[in-house]
Amino acid sequence: MPALVAELRERAPGVRLRVNEGASERLFGELVDGELAQAVVTEPVNDRRLAVESLLEEDLVGVVNRDVDLPREPVPLSVFAQLPLVLPPAPNPLRTELARAAESAGTTLTVPVEVEGIRLIADLVVAGDYASILPETAIPPDLPRARTVRIADLPPRRLAIVAARDAQMSLADLAVRDCVRLLVGKQQQARGDGREQVRSRAPHASRQRT
Repeated sequence: MPALVAELRERAPGVRLRVNEGASERLFGELVDGELAQAVVTEPVNDRRLAVESLLEEDLVGVVNRDVDLPREPVPLSVFAQLPLVLPPAPNPLRTELARAAESAGTTLTVPVEVEGIRLIADLVVAGDYASILPETAIPPDLPRARTVRIADLPPRRLAIVAARDAQMSLADLAVRDCVRLLVGKQQQARGDGREQVRSRAPHASRQRT
């Protein structure tokens, strides 16, 4: 959001932005009711009243207290699923995708606590005996007592920008959407550059080891 606000201020300084934060399924209803012009949500989006434009995919990772003992990464989902998890409540799309992945792995998720807010989920993990599975980019950087772990056979999280099919987009709405697309493009380019740098360094590192 800080990047979007900055980009919008530069490209469309006359636009006033109002941001609602909430679970994807709640935003679906606000879009259909005309309370919101558009929203960035987690896929899948199964409401035919909404027009969906896929934006990006990002990795899901496990978040645990540093003291939790786990097997070598990537940790099997069947093992991680037995930890007491804090996750968004159903029918949150992320929760739905995780439940499907667990079913495919022949296990079920242990979820004693359900929370909508990502930051609160992270705080509960740091505070003690809980774990979670969250989008990598959504994990706050200032969690000194937590660590992230790779989990095997997890699908990526898919984000989309959605609007009501019958909605008439204003020039301000279109400016916001263009800025979102631009920022997503920059992020994907940065990720691609990072992967290329890793590939270019790998042979050199190998020669050093020999």
